Amino acid sequence: SIRQECYDAVTPPLPICLGSTAAEWVAKAIDSSTRCCGDDLTECKCPVKEGVMFKEKIGPFCDAVQNYCMPEGSPNLRGGMMK
Repeated sequence: SIRQECYDAVTPPLPICLGSTAAEWVAKAIDSSTRCCGDDLTECKCPVKEGVMFKEKIGPFCDAVQNYCMPEGSPNLRGGMMK
């Protein structure tokens, strides 16, 4: 089951969140984190990945996805393995 902290961290505010279910937002967050977390952003599809706001928010987003959304034993988004 998905932890409440995961839902809280990856579900956008109203009215944006109405476009998908909570489970869909979690799946999107996990998928995007594999491309947008870490040093190599070449596969990141975010159109503003070079912007200041993206750079300010991506670290906490990646940490939340890693800590609350990824299953145990998943590769760590910043290297290594989850414990």
